[in-house]
Amino acid sequence: MGGGVAFLEWDALDPEARYAVEPQASSNPDVCFDREWALRLTEIALARLRAESEAEGKGALFVALQGSLTGEEPPRGETAARLAMTEGAVKVAVHRFRKRYRELLREEVAETVDDPSGIDDEMRYLVTALRGD
Repeated sequence: MGGGVAFLEWDALDPEARYAVEPQASSNPDVCFDREWALRLTEIALARLRAESEAEGKGALFVALQGSLTGEEPPRGETAARLAMTEGAVKVAVHRFRKRYRELLREEVAETVDDPSGIDDEMRYLVTALRGD
């Protein structure tokens, strides 16, 4: 925390918190709307990352590592063997994909706020909406 601002550490959140797959049953239309909004933003950011990866000739790498972004990551040793990479190289690639995904998601969230100072709050709210809190 610096200057009274709390930073959201996206990677520090467990995958279930970031990408809750099972919808929470709710009769509240606002909760359902917010969850759909959050899911849509994550889908857009993931699609953008896929397109970027394919444009860079890394489409197969994206497909192999996509689970690390959605909470469905297989053991890295298996992934490394399948890709003929070292576990260290897979770890670096996952880190880079997560970082870029976070940037793209932040860009998508920024499109939904009037004031850039509200982006961090909106990112936190996105996580809350995904979790169904």
